[in-house]
Amino acid sequence: MTTYDSIDNHLKLAGEFDRAAVPMGMYIAWALNLGLIKSEVLAQHEQLVMRVRMQDAKGSELLMSVGGDLDAGLFTDRGQRFAASYYPRYMADYRSIFGEDLYDVEDSWGNYDKIARVLTQELLGSANLTRQLVRRVKSGSTSFVNFWKSIWRSE
Repeated sequence: MTTYDSIDNHLKLAGEFDRAAVPMGMYIAWALNLGLIKSEVLAQHEQLVMRVRMQDAKGSELLMSVGGDLDAGLFTDRGQRFAASYYPRYMADYRSIFGEDLYDVEDSWGNYDKIARVLTQELLGSANLTRQLVRRVKSGSTSFVNFWKSIWRSE
């Protein structure tokens, strides 16, 4: 099974477990919120998933609950494709938003919002595409619905 990242890769530089989990935790929370996590994983961690979605728990907690690894077994087919193509660049994007010290970032929903914007733009292709989709939704276009269905088919 493909492993995209592991908490073990971050512990030495982060110095402590909680700090090491923040970057990957934000990624898994984003994937959860965008429907990129397998239903089996959601069912196994149902209460924590609900708490993360309600922003009562953090993605780093979910990361630790699934064993500290971001691997293919967590993600839907679409989530796996996205992780395989994008995750190698994730830490560079994370650094460009939060600065050089990857592990000196507060594990907060405000910071999550900053990286989630970048991740969503990467998933959808561009900020311009995102704006086009929003305009289609507002106009009530049915072609948008069909497009959206094709995006989220995952398993």
